[in-house]
Amino acid sequence: MPRLHRAAWWLFIASAVLFGYSGVTSGDLAVIVGSAVFGAACVLFLIER
Repeated sequence: MPRLHRAAWWLFIASAVLFGYSGVTSGDLAVIVGSAVFGAACVLFLIER
């Protein structure tokens, strides 16, 4: 995977963490679950085949 693509996926993971934090502080379960699913999908894309 090219270096730039890998960096972009890490930025997506960082945004998922920040959205999850926002969901926790606001108490919004939908945001928490959505950011967890999005973060997990990003991690799966980073796994080398």
